[in-house]
Order: sequence, then C-alpha cells, then structure tokens
Amino acid sequence: MKIKKSSIAVLAVFFLIFAVIFAFIISKAIRVEPTEQTTQKSSLTTRTYAEVDTEQEEEEPEEDLRADDGRIKVACVGDSITYGYGLENRKETSYPAKLGKLLGDKYRVKNFGVSGRTAMSSADKPYVEDERFKKSLAFEPDIVIIMLGTNDTKPINWDSTKYFNDYQALIERYKGLSTYPKIYVMTPPPLYLNENKETYPDAAVLKNEAIPLIKMIASKQEAELIDLYPLFEYKSYLLADGCHPNEYGAEAIAKIVYGKLITVN
Repeated sequence: MKIKKSSIAVLAVFFLIFAVIFAFIISKAIRVEPTEQTTQKSSLTTRTYAEVDTEQEEEEPEEDLRADDGRIKVACVGDSITYGYGLENRKETSYPAKLGKLLGDKYRVKNFGVSGRTAMSSADKPYVEDERFKKSLAFEPDIVIIMLGTNDTKPINWDSTKYFNDYQALIERYKGLSTYPKIYVMTPPPLYLNENKETYPDAAVLKNEAIPLIKMIASKQEAELIDLYPLFEYKSYLLADGCHPNEYGAEAIAKIVYGKLITVN
C-alpha cells in the first residue's frame, strides 16, 4: 500500500501542531518552584557573610509599643535572619513583614530582630543587652516567635550548657509578661558557609548541638516548635550568602510560620 507524500506532510503538520499545543498546556499546569538558577538573579547572591557586622542598623521611628488597637500582637525576636539582613527593602521583604501580610489586619506583627545577636548572655552580642529586647517586652505581645542560635555557634561563643540555660531564661522573661504570650521557638536554617573562622557560625555545631538543644528547650518550656532546619536542608539556593535568606527564603519562612500560627491559635 502506497501512501502519498502529501498525506505524510499533512500528518506531520498535524502532529507538530498537537505537540506545540500539548507543551503549552503542560507549561501552564506545572507550578515552577524557585531553583538555584532562578535565585542567581537576585542581587543578594553577591553578598558575603562577612558583611553582616558592617551593615548599618537604620533608625526606626518611635511608636507607642503598648498601644492596644484590638489586634493580636506578634513579636518576632531573633538575629539578622529575622531582621532581614541583606534584603532590599527589608521592611517589605523580611519574613516578619511577609508574615504580617499573610496574617492580615487582625494581627500586628513587629520585627525585633538584630544582626549578630545571641541567646547566650555571655557571648559577644547578647540579645538581652540590646535595646530591641527591651522594646519587644514593652510591646506586650500576645505571641512571641524566637529564632536565636546561629551566632551562638561561633567558636568564640559556643557553650552548650550556657546556651541551654540562657535561652530558657530569655523565654521566661517573655512568659512573665502580663499578656501571657504564646511562645514559639524556631530552629534556624542550615549553614552553607565556605569558610571556617572563629567569628563565623559553625554548621556542624548548629546541626549536631544547637538544633537538638532548641528542641529540648521548646519541650521543657512547653513552647511550640517550628523546625525550619529540615525544610531548608539541601536548599542552599534559598540563602543569599550561605546563612541569610534571600527573598524566596524569607517568604518560605513566613509561610511556614503562618501555617503554624493558624493551626495552633
């Protein structure tokens, strides 16, 4: 049986058109997650961890922290990861800012993160000695979300016993507020730093010592645990410099925290 060349050509055109339409439908149906390649375009990827101590903390306008407008007050406590170090327009792109947008008008979310700070009071930059800590107490929050530990793991700082005790003492300060806030304790994301220095956080200490201690602290203090570490493991593309989240990473944290808050509260 002979098939005319014109028939073959028609069939070829038909299948080509079908393939193009099918590919278009599939591309629309699949949700593309950010990858290491897509996040390379972020300006954050050019930053290095070493710059964290030189970034200028901008002054924020004073406000009546105790003002009660009926909204649920959420205090985000932590270091530069909470602060939003390296993010362009961090007041809009940090995880607390994104969390506030997700929670909506019934919540008032405030960022009390400070770069370089530690849970340990004996470390180089204790959070409890910073003015933002005092403001977080004055805020009289209904919910407190704490993420501290990355800077504690620096070789010049680390002491597992002091970390365990001082972190709990910090939680107790918030538990003692008249608002009896709900406490959430977060594990920090993994570290993907290329250098080992006395003044750099230690990835192994964070994973093998600090993270287990944070889980023990949350249990002992009857605080809710938000375990970020496994969710960021093998996803270094979510961190701009091996430590601090880029915009994709900050958004991921906000969504994880949001999911926990609406489930528990």
